[in-house]
Amino acid sequence: MNKKSLFSYIIVSAILLLTGCNPPVQPTISIAPTSITLNLDETYALQATISPDNGNTPITWESSNMDVATVDAEGVVTAKEAGTTTIIATIADAEPAKCVVTVVDNTIVMLTDTLELFVDDTYQLVAKLPACDTTAQLIWTSETPEVANVDENGLVTVKAEGTAIITASAEGLKSAQCIIVATQIQSSFPRKYLIEHFTGDQCGYCPSGMFSMVEYIQQTSTPCIWVSHHHGYNQDEYTIPESAKIASACGVSGAPNMAMNRTKIMGTAIAFHPGYLVEDGMAETIADKCDTTAEASVMIDHTYDAATKQLHVTVSGLVANTNVEEYLLTVIIKENGLIGKQADYYYSWKEKGYKEFMHPCVARDVISTSQLGDTVKVTNHRYSQSYTYTIADKWVPENCCVVAYITPLNKKPVINAEETPLIAGTTGGAEYLPFAIAENETPTNATKLSFTEVELEKPSNDKLNVKLIASKSTRSDFYGPLKMVINLEFNTTNSSIPVGTYEFAEGNEVNTFSAGTVDYATQSFGASLMQYRQASDLTSVRHTWRIKSGSVTVNEDGSIVAEGKIDNGKNFAFTYTPAQ
Repeated sequence: MNKKSLFSYIIVSAILLLTGCNPPVQPTISIAPTSITLNLDETYALQATISPDNGNTPITWESSNMDVATVDAEGVVTAKEAGTTTIIATIADAEPAKCVVTVVDNTIVMLTDTLELFVDDTYQLVAKLPACDTTAQLIWTSETPEVANVDENGLVTVKAEGTAIITASAEGLKSAQCIIVATQIQSSFPRKYLIEHFTGDQCGYCPSGMFSMVEYIQQTSTPCIWVSHHHGYNQDEYTIPESAKIASACGVSGAPNMAMNRTKIMGTAIAFHPGYLVEDGMAETIADKCDTTAEASVMIDHTYDAATKQLHVTVSGLVANTNVEEYLLTVIIKENGLIGKQADYYYSWKEKGYKEFMHPCVARDVISTSQLGDTVKVTNHRYSQSYTYTIADKWVPENCCVVAYITPLNKKPVINAEETPLIAGTTGGAEYLPFAIAENETPTNATKLSFTEVELEKPSNDKLNVKLIASKSTRSDFYGPLKMVINLEFNTTNSSIPVGTYEFAEGNEVNTFSAGTVDYATQSFGASLMQYRQASDLTSVRHTWRIKSGSVTVNEDGSIVAEGKIDNGKNFAFTYTPAQ
């Protein structure tokens, strides 16, 4: 070292010695440990070390993935979901410190977390172990075993009404729970009777039998589900193959015939002539034999896509009897308001031939695989079966209903039945039934059956033919627009009709008004019928109903006042004034 350099060194050293200054030290931060593994919801307090530490250096904590784990201002980490994140601790003028946090899911998963069960039900709970420990031994417990207990395998048995919490736990794992709400199942359910009606368009007495059924339903208010099978006389345009097996099950060999829940109500036969329904005192006797409760319920849940005509239907129900393991379930599509021919001798004034007739509740197809029912198993007092079906193009969806009923495995009797309109918000064609028999309520579009406006024709020659157009409302179908008409025909040897009041009655003698038949004998009054007729052609009969009660009054001035009730339950009234 030369003299000049030595002198400079001495000067700098002297200055430093005189001022007392040391060179600055760079701070550092570290975290211990640098990696941890946590379970869900577990917390861990990380420790950060600062060197040199003056005691007041602020630390900033953050997580690279807060979905996996969060960290607070004190360095406490909370595990949120399975995955990996990095916890970072930062101070000024230093490299950040890091800790890798791995979160594992150690939660036991209960596949069912809430259950509604009935007393005496059993249910197998299933709990899934987490991936972090698939060999752990599950421990099953019940907080209230007097309500529902559970065995070592997770099988729950309901003992009494109340609420029970079933827990599945294991050492080192987060437990899972299932809440059991237990109730006592009702001992019975409201019953609807299935009326299976066997008819045919070549059966002249079938309309009479049908109206007997309707009259019974109105008189007794028996809750009924009505299905008409065009089988039992001869096949016709509405006959479906499935009806043959149903008719055989009911012992049907002719028509008109019917069965109520496939039960022996009339003597020893399941099927019987519907005329018995309205014999004196018989309606009440039969009604007394009809149980109002059933051991099982029937519920229909369905959706219908009008664009694709696809029907998805699920039929389910509750069963009070714990001894029953299986039932047979039958699901049918029926259609109302089908207009077709009918050999109707009695209602067509004893004229042998075919008339157009409105056929109600026609079985269109059987949705279930078997005509006599698909087997459905009862589990914990419940059964359920689902179907997918395509509605035929020629059917009118607004007039269709889904019908479901259950029977024992021996196919009889029918235990319970239910129906619902195919299209929600419609009547399913109930307005075209002979009666609006659904709880005797008037259909929404009852104007189609109302008697509000009349047009009367003048008599011709010595016969007085009175035609009453009962409604100007129309309905379009393949036969064209329809209106309803009442025909009153009075046959006398003279051009005048004796003054007086004539009660409507069946089988009355000469000079009385006979309802339902025509007698062309001298000085007798003829039949009284309400008929569907095409508006443009009043001779084209569409549907016939008899006048059941009422009267006709003939006044001295030749005017006629008629009032009464027809078979479909509707009232009518009008006045005829002859031309001067």
